[in-house]
Amino acid sequence: FMVSSNGDGPNLEIIQDGGYIKVTVAISFEQEAYALVDNLNRILQGQEPTEENVPIRVFDQSNADEAQNGNWSGDVDYRAAYLEAWGR
Repeated sequence: FMVSSNGDGPNLEIIQDGGYIKVTVAISFEQEAYALVDNLNRILQGQEPTEENVPIRVFDQSNADEAQNGNWSGDVDYRAAYLEAWGR
C-alpha cells in the first residue's frame, strides 16, 4: 500500500474505493497563511513571533469524506480567533 500527502482528490478517491493508497495527511494551507500573517503582524509591531501549531490530520477510508477534496481547512474556526486577536 501507499501513503500520500495533501489530501487531494485523486488520492482520496483511491482511498475511498479501498485501493492501493490507504492513508493521506493534510495540512490546512489556509490556516497556515493566517498563522504567517499573524506572525508578520507581531514582527511589524516589534513583538516576537510565536509557534502557531497548524494541525495536520490523517485521513483514511473511515474519514476520507471529511477531507473536502484536498481543501481541508482545519476542524476549528481559526478565522474568528485570529480576527479577534487582531481586533477586527
